[in-house]
Amino acid sequence: SYNEMNDPTRSVNYTYPEPIKCDKTGYSTKSTDWVGTGWYRMTGPGGSRIPELPPGKQQCNTGATGWLKGSHPEAPGQKKVVMFCFDDAGWYGHTECHWSKQGMVTHCGDYFVYHLENTPY
Repeated sequence: SYNEMNDPTRSVNYTYPEPIKCDKTGYSTKSTDWVGTGWYRMTGPGGSRIPELPPGKQQCNTGATGWLKGSHPEAPGQKKVVMFCFDDAGWYGHTECHWSKQGMVTHCGDYFVYHLENTPY
């Protein structure tokens, strides 16, 4: 089973207003569709998959935009250990992979599910 990430502000085309959101339990700015470490499927207007290239700083309603460094699994049923990077939004000289977390992606035929942990920021 998986949780759905369906917030439209997760779109790579959404530049955040204040206050920014994060995927970290215990924070007052936690995203409404984040319930903690687990499996997630992206759905709705926010997008259907985590981008494989950095979307740019301060996109997706966050100050530290996350993206998948590498590629998604190609065949249905395939699982892949991946690295998720987080852009530092210019606070440390604009490094596209200032923070990172290991995770997993599973190809489920028509969609992907991601095993995600709390973000570093």
